[in-house]
Amino acid sequence: MAEAWPAGLPAPSSSGYTISPGDGRQITRMTQGPRRIRKRFVNVPDEIKLTLELTGDEKDIWDNFWEVTLDQGMNSVDMPILNGSVIANKTVNILSRSYSSAGHTNFNVQLVVETA
Repeated sequence: MAEAWPAGLPAPSSSGYTISPGDGRQITRMTQGPRRIRKRFVNVPDEIKLTLELTGDEKDIWDNFWEVTLDQGMNSVDMPILNGSVIANKTVNILSRSYSSAGHTNFNVQLVVETA
């Protein structure tokens, strides 16, 4: 079961989303003619790159959420994700994260997640 998104954290920034749709096809190059394309998988996760824009206090909440609740990324989370023009909760696995400073007390957390 996925963990709930903490009430003390904002939704990911709506700018800078990168969504890479999953591709369940098997493409085979032939010696002659067009490539052969077949369906290999039906349920393929999408990969999403997004950014959390956090204050110092929100970063402390994020760090505790990552370490304790998500067990350093071992647990899934129901995260608010931009879906078209609407933000909806999606169950995701966090594949990687990185931090950067966004001013004196603000931080950006870049996440790569996949839909579960």
